[in-house]
Order: sequence, then C-alpha cells, then structure tokens
Amino acid sequence: MAELTVTGLKEEREDAMPTVYSKKRQILTVISLSIVNLSTMMNLSVMGPLFPSEAMRKGASQTVVGLVFGCYSLVTLSAAPLLGTFIPNIGAKLMFLSGVFLSGLCSIVFGFLVNAPDGVPFISLCFVIQSFGAIGYASSMTSSFTILAHTFPKNITTALGVLELFSGLGFLLGPPLGGFLYALGGYEVPFIVVGFLVLLTVPVNMIILLSVQGSKHSGGSFLNLLRISEILVVSLVVCSIGSALGFLDPTLGPFVKEEYDLDSFQTSLVFIATSLPYGICSPFLGYFTNNRPNFGWWMMTACSAGGALCFCLLGPIPVFKYKMELWHFITVLVVMGIFSSGAFVPSFAGILLSAKNHGFEDNLRTLGLVSGLFTSLWSLGNVIGPTIAGILSDVAGYKWAFAIEGSLLFLVAIIMILFHLCSHKSRNRSPVPNQLEPLEENSPLQS
Repeated sequence: MAELTVTGLKEEREDAMPTVYSKKRQILTVISLSIVNLSTMMNLSVMGPLFPSEAMRKGASQTVVGLVFGCYSLVTLSAAPLLGTFIPNIGAKLMFLSGVFLSGLCSIVFGFLVNAPDGVPFISLCFVIQSFGAIGYASSMTSSFTILAHTFPKNITTALGVLELFSGLGFLLGPPLGGFLYALGGYEVPFIVVGFLVLLTVPVNMIILLSVQGSKHSGGSFLNLLRISEILVVSLVVCSIGSALGFLDPTLGPFVKEEYDLDSFQTSLVFIATSLPYGICSPFLGYFTNNRPNFGWWMMTACSAGGALCFCLLGPIPVFKYKMELWHFITVLVVMGIFSSGAFVPSFAGILLSAKNHGFEDNLRTLGLVSGLFTSLWSLGNVIGPTIAGILSDVAGYKWAFAIEGSLLFLVAIIMILFHLCSHKSRNRSPVPNQLEPLEENSPLQS
C-alpha cells in the first residue's frame, strides 16, 4: 500500500503534473474562493441566534427548529456526491457560480419568510428554502474543492488552510453582524444583507476564476472510491471532526450558562474560543504539512487524540470530582480548535492521494468525486454531532456527554494507528504501484 502523506502528493505529482496556473493566477483564485467562503459562512452562521426564537413565535416547536437546521446538513450530505460526479460535464466554474447564486438567493428569501402565515405554511416554506439553500451550498463547496485542487496541485493543504481561515472568520462575524442588523431593521434585514453580500461575489468570481473542465469519460466511481481502505479511515477523521465541532453547538451554550452563570453575550464569546484558533492556525498547519515529509497521517492521528483529550477535560469527566475554572475551560476550547484544524486540513489531500495511488486517473472526474465525498463527510459529521449531543445530554448529562464524544475521537485515533501498522506490514509484502497520470494541460476549462 502506498504511504498516505500529504507531502507525498506534492512530491509524486512534481514530475507528473505540469504547472497549469501562474503564481498570480493562483493568488487571485485563492482570494476569490476565500471571499466566497467568508460570505457563505457568514450566511450560515447568521441564522443561529435569530431563527429559533422567531420560529417558535410563529408556532414551531423546539424539535421542528432543530429539524429545520438538520435538514440543511442532510440535503448537503445527499447532494454533494451526486454533484461531484457531474462536475466534468457541467464544469466546476459554472457549478460553483450557480451554487453561490442559489445560496445567496435562498438567504434573502428566507428572511422574507417571517411574513408567511404562522404554523404549517411557515414551517413548510422553511424546509423548502433550507433544502434549496443546501443544494447551493453543496454545489459551491464541492466545486470549490475541485477548483482548489486543480489550481494548487503541489500545495493543496496550504491553500485549503487559507480557505479554512476565512471560513472561521465567517462563523465569527456572522452572529454579531446578524445581531447588529436585527437591532437596526428587524428579522429580515440580516438575511437580506448577508444574502446580497453572497450574491455580490458571483460577478467577482465570473471575472477572476478561470473555467475548469476535463474529460467526461468514466474514470472511476464513487463506490470504487469508498472501497479503498485508506480513504475509509481518513473519512472517519473528516466525519469525526465535523461531528466534534457540531457536538458543541447544542451543548456548549447551556453548559457554560449552568456551570459559570454567564449571560447570553458572554456565552456567545465562549464559542469564539474554538472557531478563532481553528481559523488562524489552518493556513500555518497547512503550510507546515505541505513541507514535512511523511507527516500528514500522523498529524491527523495526533490531533484526533488531542481533540479527544480536550473533550474529556471539558466537563471534566465526573469521576475526577472537581470543577474547572472558566479560564481553564476557555484554554481547553482554544487547544481543541487547534487540534481540529490539524486533523481536518491534511485530510482532503490524503483522500486525493489515496485515490490516485489506487488507479484513479489524475483528472477532473477524480477531483469531483473526492470533493463530493469530502463535502458529504463533513455534512454527515454535522448531522451526527448535534444529534448524539442532544441524546447524550438528556440521558447522561453534559459532562458524560463530552467524555463519550471524546472516547469516539480516541477510537478514531486508535483505528488510524492500527491501520498504519497493519498496512506497513502488508506494504512490505506487496507494495502497490504509485503512478500518477498528469492532468491534461490543454483540457478546456468551461464556465
């Protein structure tokens, strides 16, 4: 079995992969995608503090509110793999622009739903608009990963780290901006303003982004991708990190209010403790991984184990019988954000390398399949995390819920270690050839 490393992707594609874009074009591309990430994540996060109270005022129960949030991730989970397979036919740029446009439009329409009749009509329209918005999000995210991998064949993790920086900033800016606009003009204004910000990125990207189009012939399937053992293991990492961060959404706020008697504003600041270091560290960890041989796998393993330890310390585990000071609690959240970034950033390049090492052609179809899988795995984690968080919190309490989530991350780290040890023995007996075919340099990039 070929060694699964992020740097391996860089080294092995060095000769096989021609330079497609100039340095200037790469910089413009990452700026363009970063602006979209920033506005899109602001669009996603602005809903959190505003929608629940308004929905319950219009007749929705707490359960229905949770389902409205959950349907977004479920639709993204379902749509992303399918959209990834269509990228060679549609073109990554056209899919990207269409997805961004649909996301912005749905945000604006969602703001106007406050004028819909109370009860079933309002709730039904919320599900419909959320579903279409999720399709737009799946389209834009899946195609953006494809564009990124095509533009940065030798520095995927560094570029992905930069995008994650702006994703983190978007999640930070969304709630306070939404609160300010809500106070300024009411419920509709935050959704309309953020939706227009998303729409404004469409003409910018039409100008800046080059088109990305490749061969339309079949070069592997989504099911074949999932049959690769290394990809299944790295998929556990992506899903577990998405689950871990999603786990905090329904549990962190009530826990700190209960344990430390914080008000709503102070509670909102606690959420920054994870998302801010996550965003800031992502580009640096991406660059570090790109320039350290044989490091990607162990970085994902170590950071998964580190994240598990942080979850166990959050409560902490009730058997320890002591109360953690608030500043200790914040410190653990900061470290958790760093570990989450370290586990997530190398994963895309790891999946892509494994696919190529197992016979997938180095073309746009493979990039689309990997991008669709990646987006789908993250969304799956976002579904699983809040779901088990609610169940465990009700059954066992917050402290045990944190500990059980931590044990799941420990399990992922153990699986990675065992897999590496087993694959090392098998590689010594029957190594897999590691041949990468270059992308066609003259592949037309279609908008």
